Amino acid sequence: SPQDANFNSTYTKFTIEDITTPNKSLDVETNINTGQDFLLTSYTSFEVPSDSYLTAIEINIDTWGRGSTLFTYDVYGAKYDTLIRPDTTKDITGIPTLGTKGNDSDADVWLRLDGLNQLLNTSSTETYNNTFFIQISSTQAFSQWNADSTDGDTLSYGLPTNPELGLDYTLKVELAPLNNTPSPEQVGLKINGSAVSGYGDGINYGYWESNETYTNKNEKLNFTVSADWWDVECNITQVQINYTKEDLQATSQFTATASSPIINWTISKTIDNFDSNTFTPVSINFTVPDSWSDTYQAFNGSKEMTSYSYNRSIGGGYREICIINGSNGDWSILINSTNQISSIDPYESYAGVNPITTFNYTNTVLFNTTLKTFIAENDGQFNLSIYDVNSILNFTQSNSTFNNGTEISLLNWTIKNNVSDYGVFTVQLTWTNGEEVGYKEKDITIEAKTELVIENPDPSSILKYDASEKFNITVNFTDTGQIKNITDANIQYRINDKTISAVNESVVHVGYGLYNISIDCNDTDFNLFGLNNITIFANKTFHYNQTAVLYIKILAKTGYTLEQYPSGSNFYSNQTFNVTLYLNNTVKNQPIDEYYLTVNVNESLYLNSSVNTNRIFNLTNGFYNITLNCSDSAFSSYGPYNIEVIMNKSYHYNHTYNFDINVTGKTSLTVSKYPNKLNYGSEEIFNITVYYNDTIRNEKIDGAEITVNVDGIPYLNSSVDTDRFDMIGNGTYYNITINCNDTIFKYYGQFVLTINADKQHYESQSNSSLEPIIIGNTTFIITAPSNESQYESDKIFNITAHYT
Repeated sequence: SPQDANFNSTYTKFTIEDITTPNKSLDVETNINTGQDFLLTSYTSFEVPSDSYLTAIEINIDTWGRGSTLFTYDVYGAKYDTLIRPDTTKDITGIPTLGTKGNDSDADVWLRLDGLNQLLNTSSTETYNNTFFIQISSTQAFSQWNADSTDGDTLSYGLPTNPELGLDYTLKVELAPLNNTPSPEQVGLKINGSAVSGYGDGINYGYWESNETYTNKNEKLNFTVSADWWDVECNITQVQINYTKEDLQATSQFTATASSPIINWTISKTIDNFDSNTFTPVSINFTVPDSWSDTYQAFNGSKEMTSYSYNRSIGGGYREICIINGSNGDWSILINSTNQISSIDPYESYAGVNPITTFNYTNTVLFNTTLKTFIAENDGQFNLSIYDVNSILNFTQSNSTFNNGTEISLLNWTIKNNVSDYGVFTVQLTWTNGEEVGYKEKDITIEAKTELVIENPDPSSILKYDASEKFNITVNFTDTGQIKNITDANIQYRINDKTISAVNESVVHVGYGLYNISIDCNDTDFNLFGLNNITIFANKTFHYNQTAVLYIKILAKTGYTLEQYPSGSNFYSNQTFNVTLYLNNTVKNQPIDEYYLTVNVNESLYLNSSVNTNRIFNLTNGFYNITLNCSDSAFSSYGPYNIEVIMNKSYHYNHTYNFDINVTGKTSLTVSKYPNKLNYGSEEIFNITVYYNDTIRNEKIDGAEITVNVDGIPYLNSSVDTDRFDMIGNGTYYNITINCNDTIFKYYGQFVLTINADKQHYESQSNSSLEPIIIGNTTFIITAPSNESQYESDKIFNITAHYT
């Protein structure tokens, strides 16, 4: 062994051959100072080092001269239940005869049974702690199994369940190994307490390897060879001890890219320590973690030495890359390891279970990382750096305190503490524990948190605009995180669900985050009338997009035209007439249907579109017809009426059209005279009966003015000549008294009587059907000669007559 303590054995290998082992006679207990009678059965134990064969047993007994006694034996495995006891469920042999002791002597005797060849299986399923029990039974109750009461070499029982007797029954056993030329494993062969390995073929040779460091300044190394079996012999035919100078440290450098799953290492060392006369052969061993790649390149200077090298494990998680034919020089290896960082996992702190890549200015970012292998608590150091949109280091922090695992919580980053611009930031994370390295990059986007407010018109109230109007919408777009106005934003709008406008179309930036949007209510994207919405979109790169909605009502600007209306203003109570309207959108020049029409008469409801569908018709294409009937109850009293036509439609201009009419009651006039005859004497009085009727309502008309003309000359008037006019039967008819002696009849003859009836708001009537003849009343008196006067026949006389 080298005396330089920096040269230590790092690998030792012994080759072992010719392993042999003899049978073993084992005196378990031979001392005798007492004994125990065979009342039932008795047990005593022995131990074996490994699987083996029981070839013979021997016990010492005494029968006290009581006659011939037969002894039998059995072998059992052991069990443990507070004590090591016989396990009678593991019967190995099956009660063969041990031997017979005659009655000719009472001296102690050893009874022996050979040729057993009984396999003792030490597996835990067959016994406990490599222990077996011999059971002895006797046909003579007073025979004795001799024992020692002092040593405690065995465990002895009277019955399997009885407490230990405190005796060591006499016992000798002979054992044979499974093979007298065994493999190392069959006899538990060891060097320095660690097992010698066989080759799995059961043959009596093997090898022993060690990566422990052995050193001794007296230039000698001592190794202890031992075995579980007795008297094992073997030959150590070859010894290889590699010495290593362990105080050499190589320089390691690595390169990594964010997208690469591997780390590229360059391990280099200049060596000038070897004296070729002292050590031969020389090898250069680079120790690397087992987890690194099996593929590598080795160099001495620029000369590749990979073909002169090999890998070998040295335990403890490491292996060596051994380069044979070594010498002084500039040695290096190129090798890869796994990039241990799988991902950088940013979360919005305490706000979700899935990592995200977009954050706003007000967020706190919780950075986690996922590793490819489990790491221990505080194993190594993480370094996280964040570079802004201009690739300038914005934030960096190291972390060497963390829990174990594959997912590691790193740190919280409060964005607003370091950020003033928005965009894509690059996060770089490295981890190393001196052996393994991880490197990863991840882009995260930092956006401004924004607000879009409609300043004008007031969005809380729904304003009305004519379809021809234009107005401005003023919006304010602000950064709520840094509390500042946003300039150079892209503003768009959409009317209802139509196409979004081009960027900044009809938009003027007026400063301070304010933008004016010009809106024309005649835009074809608007509904012609009614409720409309205007959605304003505000966006800017790396800013939260915002929308705001303004609701307005568009009033259709309309007009109407009278297409048909009454040519006059007077109507009889049995007349109907029509009013035809045309309604149109004056901005779009389009007819408008579905107007709701209401007709009022003297401010009282008369007709409407929902009830009087047979009187108000939408003729389509903007035309409407209204039919008015003067016999309707709305015209119950005749006279002047104001007709009001109201035209309504939601979100349209409303219109009202008024006109006046006069409704006159339709009448009839019937006359008769009494007594009804053709001639009346000039002193006679007769009556004329007048029926003045409302023919539509079938009612008599009272209160009328009745006049009588005689041959066209006014004769009587009911308002003047009240004594000549009577209303009969509660106004059922009028009675007119005619006196033929009235002056107007002084010229006798036939007269045409015209009866006129008139009442305000009623149709006037005249009737000339009466043509009475007035005859003067006369007397004819002969005043001379007197009555019964006599005259001669030849006389002439005058007769005087008076005709009045």
